[in-house]
Amino acid sequence: MGLFLCFLFIIISHASACNPCIKLTKASYFSKRSPLSLSYGACDYGPIATNFYGELLAAGSPSLFNHAFGCGACFQIRCKDPVLCSGNAVQVVLTDLHHNKTADLVLSSGAFKAMAKNGKSQQLLKVGIVDVEYSRIPCEYKNHNLSVLVRGFSKRPSYLAITPVYQGGLAEITEIQIQKVNSSKWTSMKKKLGALWGVNIRQHDGPLSFKFTVTVYGSNVTFKAENVLPVHWENGGVYDTGLNLAKVGFKSCPPCTLMY
Repeated sequence: MGLFLCFLFIIISHASACNPCIKLTKASYFSKRSPLSLSYGACDYGPIATNFYGELLAAGSPSLFNHAFGCGACFQIRCKDPVLCSGNAVQVVLTDLHHNKTADLVLSSGAFKAMAKNGKSQQLLKVGIVDVEYSRIPCEYKNHNLSVLVRGFSKRPSYLAITPVYQGGLAEITEIQIQKVNSSKWTSMKKKLGALWGVNIRQHDGPLSFKFTVTVYGSNVTFKAENVLPVHWENGGVYDTGLNLAKVGFKSCPPCTLMY
């Protein structure tokens, strides 16, 4: 039965991608925080997080957060309460970490209410925690490629801090390297807190190219993006790499199991 459910869900949700199976768990929400506050969670995306899926944000358990490599992952969630919930799937993006032992996902209030039937959202909020099924799905950003957000504490020409945004697909970024254009030397960036990467860039002030190594179910693929940052890059700037990670392939699917 589990194999059938997984196969069916893959066909319905994304015919060209291999998704994990449906998992059964509980979901709650941040009752004392605004929908925007999740954008400043453990992934530290800042306000740009609301450009991903609006206020449909989520905090993941440590296994989903995966030492911040899960930042930016997308999930499809369906509430199982037949009285209060519509049964329609809601798509969320992971921007935070939580330690709620009864739920894999803690949602923004907007995402939690989006699961409700018309007129039932306040009742659903009062319940506070519900049975759900969820699955990891490919992130899709129709108007964006993978981009680099230069963080405000970067200091040209000595230090560069970036956050990858709009990464798309199912891939997780596991390594980032930079190269000054027309140089043969690649320098690895260091993974910092959340989705932040940093590097000392003396002699690498720009223009800069990037190499991204991404992992999809154990398969590693490396992509080069040339001339991403100009010589005079600016803090707070968002720079398009031209890469679409939604097109990243994979070698094999993981085994299908249901989690209760």
